[in-house]
Amino acid sequence: MQNCPKVCFDTSVYNRLMKDGLESEAIYAALQSGYFVRLNGIGIEELMAATVAETRTRLIASAGRLTFGRHDCLLPQNEIVTRLVRAYESDPLHFQWGRVNITSPEYAAELSRRTLTADDTVAQHVYKELLDARKQFDKMWLELRDKLEEIYQRHGSQRPLTFAEEIPRAIGENGLFWEIAKGLYDRAAVTPATDETIRLFAEACPPFRCVVYALLMAWYDRSVRDWNVGEKFHAGRFDLFMSVYLPYCDQFLSAEVEREQERCLAEVARLAEVPTVVRSYDDFCAGLMVLPSVA
Repeated sequence: MQNCPKVCFDTSVYNRLMKDGLESEAIYAALQSGYFVRLNGIGIEELMAATVAETRTRLIASAGRLTFGRHDCLLPQNEIVTRLVRAYESDPLHFQWGRVNITSPEYAAELSRRTLTADDTVAQHVYKELLDARKQFDKMWLELRDKLEEIYQRHGSQRPLTFAEEIPRAIGENGLFWEIAKGLYDRAAVTPATDETIRLFAEACPPFRCVVYALLMAWYDRSVRDWNVGEKFHAGRFDLFMSVYLPYCDQFLSAEVEREQERCLAEVARLAEVPTVVRSYDDFCAGLMVLPSVA
């Protein structure tokens, strides 16, 4: 695994692998022979939430084929953050984020056995949970937008036009970055953290940093920016939470047509100083298909 490029996928990639049918065979072969595939819990849960049984079965089969080669399955973002926080809390001096076990044998077993995914009742339950989470996420930021509008109107201030102009304030003393970070940390920790603990942990833990920047991006896009002319970073809840996987792979692939997730996660990786390459699935496939020139 150490000498093999690690690749992680957005859920949209599983859809492409399924829809492309026979055209995907070369991609499966290339992934199995030259990459370590890291399937993630967010994507697997989204596949399990497909309410049409035939589609769900085909999607899970598409993801399952990726387990034929070198692979593992990773937990969803909330479980990963919890494990990282608990590991740091128990021994901050020797904390190494890359050594904290975030793999999920349960997801790997499900891709193989497909016991839960065969159950329509389970699919409906997962679908409702994910839908409710997405609605709550959007509602939270929109309600905050209404509150901030009163402040902008009172002070006669203009809403920001770019994410970049908000970053210095957000990461400054008592900035929103640290408020978000403390909220995430304390939710997982046994004991609430001091400001110094939050800063040290954020510096030591790239996956945590990525999630905080992703939430800061959601705040900018939904609550703060000028909706008419402001720079947009409008990836959805699950798309943004995929940011937690960025430090665990060399390449993160997205097959979304609008490429909004790709742009958002690339910016998160840059801000969090994570070297992961975020690219489109089509670009990745095109690179695999380039044949060496013959002299």
